[in-house]
Amino acid sequence: MINWKPVKDRIVEGDSTKGKVWIKLGKDGYAISMYIICGDYKEKFFPEDAVELELDFMQFRAEIELEKLAGRSELISKLGV
Repeated sequence: MINWKPVKDRIVEGDSTKGKVWIKLGKDGYAISMYIICGDYKEKFFPEDAVELELDFMQFRAEIELEKLAGRSELISKLGV
């Protein structure tokens, strides 16, 4: 579960034991992009449709994407790649 901090300078930051997340908001308050760092992985995401422009939905998507990255990182470390 990601612990979200309040919006500061149009950026919402969240962190968990698996990684960190930043969601950048536009002047209108809608999400522009999302950045996730999980171990050695750094990913950037953009809203894919109008629903994802909403901050609540991007926070939900961040939870899912962070789990995916954490799983990928764990699998690679187990394989020793």
